[in-house]
Amino acid sequence: MTLWPPAGAGPELLLSGGGGSFRARITPRPVPETFYFHPPFLGFPPETIEVRGLPAEAGLLLRSLPRRDWEKGAPSFDPIPTDLRLLAEGLPVWRRPDFEVFSWNLFPEILLFDTRDYGVQNRLFHRLAFFTEKKGFRGSLQPDGVIQDRHGWNAHNYSAEGLAAFFEAARRASFPLNEMEVWLGEYLLSRGVLKKNADAFAPGRGGVLGVSRESSPAHRRLLLTHEIFHGIYYELPGYRRLVENTWDRLPPEQKEFWKLFLSWMQYDVTDPGLLVNEFQAYLLQQPPGAADEYFRKTVTSRILARYPERGEWFEELFRRHPRMFAAPAGILSAHLEAALGVRGGEVFSLHP
Repeated sequence: MTLWPPAGAGPELLLSGGGGSFRARITPRPVPETFYFHPPFLGFPPETIEVRGLPAEAGLLLRSLPRRDWEKGAPSFDPIPTDLRLLAEGLPVWRRPDFEVFSWNLFPEILLFDTRDYGVQNRLFHRLAFFTEKKGFRGSLQPDGVIQDRHGWNAHNYSAEGLAAFFEAARRASFPLNEMEVWLGEYLLSRGVLKKNADAFAPGRGGVLGVSRESSPAHRRLLLTHEIFHGIYYELPGYRRLVENTWDRLPPEQKEFWKLFLSWMQYDVTDPGLLVNEFQAYLLQQPPGAADEYFRKTVTSRILARYPERGEWFEELFRRHPRMFAAPAGILSAHLEAALGVRGGEVFSLHP
């Protein structure tokens, strides 16, 4: 189902069939959005579709799609197209026992990896995380014996450029990747996220996000929201420029806070692109109105446990800049709401 909604209250969707029903409120967006309703997720094959409150100026297209490429044992492993609610709640049937691959309905070239547990996630992305982001490790390929007992991330995001740099470094060094990393490189080549110039890996289009079913439902939703803002950052050049300009205009002491926070989180803050990308994702993983309280209380208390000598510095910083988080979050959120219908802390299209 493809919907072109105008601004305003969202229409209500009702699917029914085979004794089951599914109801959701649709977030209006200024761009076309395609929804896919998979019977394994619904628990029944839909027979009737009703949309209530659809404005006259909205457009609606319904069509049936074949499922043969998305069933267990299918000859291909094409990503399953999905909205974020389906991904957050989990498709009950996977084509592999250890992970599934989806494509995001708003940006189909962003691939979403959902893994059974953190162990599977690590075999796919752990070394990548250290190569692309980790303080003291970025740009280097580390053997398992060095990083296997170090915490990576519980969710992941990688641009086509970062993925290409990783696989090209491994190719040049003849570095022994594990079986799942080798599969990942080949799969991303087949999907166009990577490409090859002669034998060298080069960036294609899109990127990769990853979450795990080992995360609790609430934590999984938060992680997914955070990672989605990375996906948006990769896909919208105008938004990237706004983020960069917003960062550039921050006072030096605010930038110092962000570098302290992200370094404490073990990001390599000497990478300007990584720094700015994480700045926007952490700002927008909650609504803009909640950003000041989250960073001034929750985040700062955790940093102070490691750096207690920073207490007076934090007090003076927040006294001088009482809206240092909500203000830039509001700027970025307003831009995304106008461009995409997405706001800080609210990226889902379907709601109960």
